[in-house]
Amino acid sequence: MLKWMSAIVLAASAVTAVSADEVRLPVDAQTNFAATVYSSGFAFIEDWRRTGLAAGRSRIAFEGVSPRMDPSSAMLWLPAPARALDLTYDFNVLTAEALLRRALGKEVGVVRTHPTSGEETVEPATVLAVGTGSAILRYRDRVETDFPGRLVFTEVPTDLRAQPTLVATVETTAPAEAAIGLSYLTQGLDWEADYALELDEAASQVALIGRARLTNATGVALKHARLVLVAGDVRRVHRRDEERVMPMAARMAAAPAPDMEPEPVADLHAYTVPEAVTLADQEMRQISLLSASKVAFTRRYVSESQVNARFGTSGEPRPTHPQVRYTIVNTAAAGLGQPLPAGVARLYTRDRAGGLRFIGEDRLNHTGVGDTVVLTPSDAFDLSVLRRQTDLTRVGDKDSGIVEMSWEIDVRNAKAEAVVVDVIETMPPGWQVLSESAPHQRETARRAVWQVQVPAGGATRLSYRVRLTT
Repeated sequence: MLKWMSAIVLAASAVTAVSADEVRLPVDAQTNFAATVYSSGFAFIEDWRRTGLAAGRSRIAFEGVSPRMDPSSAMLWLPAPARALDLTYDFNVLTAEALLRRALGKEVGVVRTHPTSGEETVEPATVLAVGTGSAILRYRDRVETDFPGRLVFTEVPTDLRAQPTLVATVETTAPAEAAIGLSYLTQGLDWEADYALELDEAASQVALIGRARLTNATGVALKHARLVLVAGDVRRVHRRDEERVMPMAARMAAAPAPDMEPEPVADLHAYTVPEAVTLADQEMRQISLLSASKVAFTRRYVSESQVNARFGTSGEPRPTHPQVRYTIVNTAAAGLGQPLPAGVARLYTRDRAGGLRFIGEDRLNHTGVGDTVVLTPSDAFDLSVLRRQTDLTRVGDKDSGIVEMSWEIDVRNAKAEAVVVDVIETMPPGWQVLSESAPHQRETARRAVWQVQVPAGGATRLSYRVRLTT
């Protein structure tokens, strides 16, 4: 924002219409407003407004459309026999910068305030040049590159509109009083799921609450809008003029309570918000999406490592902590069985006194019914894994590319109960375990998994020898 934008005053009357024969459709003329919001950061808008159509040709101005709309996606819906001849998106919006640029070569008034008396005086000056955040003014006896105080303009350019407007040329053979619809795609309206999961470790169950976080950065307010939230990935062709960054204020509004039932739409899922929503520009709101009180989960401790054949020393090995992974199968039998839109899942648990404690968060991907959710909110503080390479031998000549490696992996447990730690080694292609202290499972073509049982307050050593092709 240019520093002088808030210091410009209009000395003229209110902004007049760009064209006298236009039929203005202000936002107050809306009879129905709907937005289908996609989790990719855009929305499909349907805006209906009532007006009278005269026989012949007329220009209809939809005022207050989103300044982040894609003009090429605009469609006008008219009653028969009316038809649209053309659509024009007017970018010439009345702003302080636009007003100053229109005054180039013209005379404006510079308001100065006396520092002690507070008396204001107006000195005429001619605008010689306008830059980003600056202007060059010629006074009667000098030229200055900036100005104190405010600028006063005596007229408003007729080609500047008070707000973004889409203008349609319409032709009809008979006059009519009807609702006219405008639909378009716009950036800046987005939603994402937020999940809160309260874990009951003793029962191996979790209470899940899902909310839709709706964000409006379109540049216009939504008033009593019917909303549909669509979950899934939708392909769009990138346009260079679509990426207009707008700041988002950290404001939150209260959320309605009822959950929403998902409805299949093509290969996506749509959630209809049961009540009309009013959402100001730069505002965020959370809306109840889904809930489940007793969902079964399993907890795993997982330590993963990439196995590479390196000759020479690589320093002293350091212990690492296994990840804590919670797995939920999205089925009705497990207490869930609902489509889960992508979002952030925050996990909580109760301490001994019953207080709720946050234990971490993870991203949840789009998850259909029957799929599996794996959340990794933290590392296991009381568990550690130390890997040591004890041997590396080349098999055959130096060009064979075949080596044999030996590893010792110490898993320590400081907990008061025994645990099982999944030790996962990712191997290069063509690996073969030659010997091992415990049997492994070939999870994939490159992953070997050992389930290591570790006693309470104790340690277990896993050792194995593997042949690799480097």
